[in-house]
Amino acid sequence: MCKGKQHICHTNSDRACRGGRDIQLQVFTTLGFIDEPTDEALKVANQEFLQSQSS
Repeated sequence: MCKGKQHICHTNSDRACRGGRDIQLQVFTTLGFIDEPTDEALKVANQEFLQSQSS
């Protein structure tokens, strides 16, 4: 972040840092985007969002 990066930690093309993902899940839960801070809750929210965009 100090070097102008916009992500919390390291990421490559197919995986995100677990620590960064855990922070992301906590923030999304606090903001009410997901019900609980789990990968499954994020997956469900993503699927619901994508379905709403295709209608």
